[in-house]
Amino acid sequence: MNWVGILKKIFKICVKEIEKHQEQQSEPTPAPSQKPTGEYIPPKESLGEKRINGQAAEQYWMSQPEYTELRDRANAEGDKMGRCFDAASSAYTSGDGGRAKELSNEGKEHKKERSRINKQAADWIFEKNNLDNRRDEVDLHGLYVKEAMGKVEEAIANARVSNINPLKVVVGRGTHSKNHVSKMKPAIEGMMRKENLRCRVDPTNAGQLLVYLDGQGDGTDNAEDVAKDTEDACVIM
Repeated sequence: MNWVGILKKIFKICVKEIEKHQEQQSEPTPAPSQKPTGEYIPPKESLGEKRINGQAAEQYWMSQPEYTELRDRANAEGDKMGRCFDAASSAYTSGDGGRAKELSNEGKEHKKERSRINKQAADWIFEKNNLDNRRDEVDLHGLYVKEAMGKVEEAIANARVSNINPLKVVVGRGTHSKNHVSKMKPAIEGMMRKENLRCRVDPTNAGQLLVYLDGQGDGTDNAEDVAKDTEDACVIM
């Protein structure tokens, strides 16, 4: 058995997983804010958004302990994973292959637990943010990019079955992202390119994309418009 090759593979996995964890931690996990109490207040037409106790509904749900505690637990598992992989790398470079493998396996267990807890958080926040949404709308607030892409795939499949077009995808304005630059919007736009679907920013809501499932859109934009502003549109001609 080629132990040198196996240990090199373990070392590469450790480095890759640490980088993934660091990248995910840079994604927006909302800081706990004051936790209001009270019942859901139906949105007023003049507000144009769902609100709970005077707070935007998505911010209310993202401040609840059911969500924040799950994310905190997942981050803690990610930190443990990172420490295990760091230690595995150190063991590998010092020539202790057995210890490196042991630590790598321990890190993988923490990775699995992090994924399990994050899925709980994602499912919880997605359900809350989409409780009263119309069938043609999906809200991605509170999700990591990878989680959001999975939810959008499901929404597209459901929209096609129900003949919904366009599908409204709420991506937000990047308020909670690093440097207030949204990661969600370009990720969903890129996903639509791969799906050969056209999407563009909703002219009435800068934090929402309109995804055209027939690939044709509504005729309000064209190739020249898209070429002028690729940040606000994602079009597959």
